[in-house]
Formats: sequence, C-alpha cells, structure tokens
Amino acid sequence: MWRVFIGEAVGAAFAPYWVEVLLFVVPVILVVRPPSVVCFLKGKWVSGIVGIFGIIVLVGWLWACGAALRLAKPGSWWARKRYSDEKLARARARYPKDAEAASTGGTS
Repeated sequence: MWRVFIGEAVGAAFAPYWVEVLLFVVPVILVVRPPSVVCFLKGKWVSGIVGIFGIIVLVGWLWACGAALRLAKPGSWWARKRYSDEKLARARARYPKDAEAASTGGTS
C-alpha cells in the first residue's frame, strides 16, 4: 500500500524500501524507546528490557511508560541526580532492599 502511494508521488512504479523505513520504523523507534531509556536510568532493568524487546510493541511500550512514571530505585542514577531528600526517602521506603544495597555500596 505505502509503496504504491509513495511510488506514484515520486514517479516510480514502487517506492524504495528506505522510504518505508523513514515513514514507519524511525517514528516507531523515536516513540517506543525513550520510556525504556528512562527505565534503565531509574534502575528498572526488567521494565526497560520488556519495553525494548516486548513481544508486542504496544504492550512493551505501555509497560515501560508505567515503570518510567513510578519512583526510581534509590541507588539509580535518576534518584541520585534528580530527587530531593523527601522523594529519595519515599524511594527508600518503596524499595528497602535496594536502599540497603545502595547505602552499603553493593549491587541490588
């Protein structure tokens, strides 16, 4: 369908595959990947991986968006750089194991 429509617009019988990439794949990557990156920065590795490699892209994206909106783990980059003392205390209460590992310098 796209090939016929774009092919007529550019005067060819069919559009090259790079046109499909530009019109579909690139926008999907620009919309789907940012929530997964935020998940990784917040220390939520499983949610980030599900967001990137979800069986169905929409389900993975929704999962990553939900995780990106929740509190970061206390030892994550996001929590260290962006949270005030009050919000960091909430994160420590939400993730007690990770707060203990962050305070002792271990990994969670």
